[in-house]
Amino acid sequence: MLNNVSNSQIAFFLGRFLYGINFFAHGLVRLPKLNKFIDWILTEFKDTMIPKVLLEPYAFVLVFLELVVGIALFFGFRTRLFLIISMLILISLIFGACMQEAWPRVGVQMVYAIFNYQLLKDYSVKNEILSITKS
Repeated sequence: MLNNVSNSQIAFFLGRFLYGINFFAHGLVRLPKLNKFIDWILTEFKDTMIPKVLLEPYAFVLVFLELVVGIALFFGFRTRLFLIISMLILISLIFGACMQEAWPRVGVQMVYAIFNYQLLKDYSVKNEILSITKS
């Protein structure tokens, strides 16, 4: 079965699958306690320059974006597009952590960004296996 599948294809599939689970799980655990998550965000960012009026909708949308991005990557649906969206999410998270001066959190998020970068860099239709779409 795997004789016709390259190591690059297997690595890309497993990386995409893992990353999809990660994003999905972030959203999934926050969904049942959405209001608590939003309150946590508001508390965490109360001393930053980011206006409160932006934080609440951001926190709300973030949870659903994590779910959708996670599902899309898990199943390989429009992988390139959702890798770009996930990188934009990470950029926003890193910016927020910088506004908090939460440098250890920035470091962790940079690891995610590097992983995302590598997946996007290695993306090609030929590396897509076990995916819903090839785009």
